[in-house]
Amino acid sequence: MSSIAIRNSLSSLYLVVIQPKLSFHKAFPFLSSTGTPTPYARSPSGFPSPISKRSKSAMTTRQSPTPVTSLSQSSDTLLLLETLAFSARAHEKQKRKNKQGTPYIQHPLDVARRIAAPPSSLAPSPDVKILQAAILHDTIEDTDVTPEDLERHFGREVMEIVMECTDDGTLSKAERKQTQIDRAPSRSFRAKQVKLADKWSNLTDLTIDVPVGWTAQRVQEYFIWGKKVVDGCKGANPGMEAELDELFKWGTFKHEGKEYECHPTYRG
Repeated sequence: MSSIAIRNSLSSLYLVVIQPKLSFHKAFPFLSSTGTPTPYARSPSGFPSPISKRSKSAMTTRQSPTPVTSLSQSSDTLLLLETLAFSARAHEKQKRKNKQGTPYIQHPLDVARRIAAPPSSLAPSPDVKILQAAILHDTIEDTDVTPEDLERHFGREVMEIVMECTDDGTLSKAERKQTQIDRAPSRSFRAKQVKLADKWSNLTDLTIDVPVGWTAQRVQEYFIWGKKVVDGCKGANPGMEAELDELFKWGTFKHEGKEYECHPTYRG
């Protein structure tokens, strides 16, 4: 996929998510005017919306989903659009924890954009499967989508990247956070790209808008933990890592009228 196509695709998708009612319906005629897929809607290629665990029985009489391999002759842009439509449907009722309560889908799309655009070391020609995994990275962990759903719609490689980025829901919060630190060095190259961009996106958001109910100490603890995860991915994407390092060194945030250092002890 050319650098121009990548930039144009993700820029358009990002704008579509920022202004869903203005742009979604024009970009995706198989979506509703509110920016989410209509029930059991199908895209122009025949690709289905994600199937939740609760609604699979309703699909038993419908045509089997078109396998992702049928898109091999289509543009990567269409493949990214299909992936976004799937993720938007999966996250349709979710909001970010910021004061504005922005649509959750903005986050995975921002993660993909950070991988594709400078200063990411993968720019200007990132692996499309990495971008797909970025757009889908929270679907298994936070929605009804299953690994089988992702493998059926997007192939085993994309599903495996997403699984590497998915926390074990049977563990406690503290155990999940420690597991992210412990497993970071052994993750695949592709999963490290998603993990780095995910941390960069979340940490940047914290400098702009602290989630409702969070204390300044909690924000700083998140940065301290986040740096440990990022350190485990060292060397995977020097461009993103450099940006994250600057954020850890010099980043600040405001909370209840007072300014704080993001990482209170790190200066490189």
